[in-house]
Amino acid sequence: MRKARGTSSTTATGGGGAAAGMRVIVPLQGVVQGRGGLFFGSVIPCALVYFLQLYLKSRGGEGRRNPPSSPPETETLLPEHSSPSSSFSGLQRSDGPYYVGLKRVEEDPFDEVENPDGVIQLGLAENRAVAGFMSKIMERPLVFNPAQIVFTAGATPAIEILALSLADPGNAFLVPSPYCPDLDGDLKWRTGVEIIPVPCRSADGFSLSITSLDRAFNQAKKRGLKVRGIILSNPSNPVGILYSREILYSILDFATEKNIHIISNELLVGSTHGTEEFVSMAEIIDTEDIERKRVHIVYGLSKDLSLAGFRIGLIYTLNDNVLSAAKKLARFSSVSVPTQHLLISMLADMKFVQQTIKFSRDRVVRFLFTTLSENDIPLVMRRFRKVTETCRSPS
Repeated sequence: MRKARGTSSTTATGGGGAAAGMRVIVPLQGVVQGRGGLFFGSVIPCALVYFLQLYLKSRGGEGRRNPPSSPPETETLLPEHSSPSSSFSGLQRSDGPYYVGLKRVEEDPFDEVENPDGVIQLGLAENRAVAGFMSKIMERPLVFNPAQIVFTAGATPAIEILALSLADPGNAFLVPSPYCPDLDGDLKWRTGVEIIPVPCRSADGFSLSITSLDRAFNQAKKRGLKVRGIILSNPSNPVGILYSREILYSILDFATEKNIHIISNELLVGSTHGTEEFVSMAEIIDTEDIERKRVHIVYGLSKDLSLAGFRIGLIYTLNDNVLSAAKKLARFSSVSVPTQHLLISMLADMKFVQQTIKFSRDRVVRFLFTTLSENDIPLVMRRFRKVTETCRSPS
């Protein structure tokens, strides 16, 4: 009997110890029995996991190398008279081999006379070719600096890049109206900037007046919009006018007074007809001792060469801050290598290119006049002078 009683007592004691252990591991049992099992069953596992994490973290930190040095200082990308707060404040100069080489070129550029031992930039072949082509197509004694050109895959990204470089989301640009509807997408979709139309009346030949610009500028201010610049299309698309030398000087004076920029879209310079003079903004800033840094020119080759889909556009700017920002952003809309090779090969024969442009332009005019004449359709000439007699093909 004693043996049986002892066995029973031992079993009972062992069962009590097991129950106590279960109250720690299974909190619900402690809740039922009211002995704090919920508290200990929750806190102890959490504490174990926490200390395990601290241990693993301390072990991992011992073999870790010293932290990297602080990043280089951000460079200023925007003009001195421009102060967008967020567009490019975080961009930094890369320290890769490619950018190290470019930096050496900037610091010690080769010059045949002044610095014959300097670093030669071998990546400007297409820049030089297009700079020469632009001087020829504008038929003016203009010299474009190849180093101030940034290529893009068409004029659309060129305009977008300039908007990103000059403005913050919520800022605005003044645009003479009517304007090409494509500009809404080019300018607004990804940049977040606004377009403020500047109405131009048909009764005045859609000419742009400084009074209209000033009125639109003040209306934008009343709406709480900060105007960052004016976007011109010269020759104008869609109304076809050319801005005179006088109005371009006036626009530049207005921009200087308001401390804003000018983006001159000159895509159709090689598509003009007749004897009316085309004046580029490049000529305006080249003839006067003025603030050239606020003028930026957009050009493309597909229109003048009648090559739809030939995606080559460019930005020409004398503003080094805008140039730096444009070079970085242009990497997301680069001109393909085959297209670059084709461009250099084509522009190597400038005589052929000029003859082709002239032939194509004359053929379009002849076709237009002939078709209208055959159908007895009167023609509205550029500058909107209505020709009442039947159209005749030009000689």
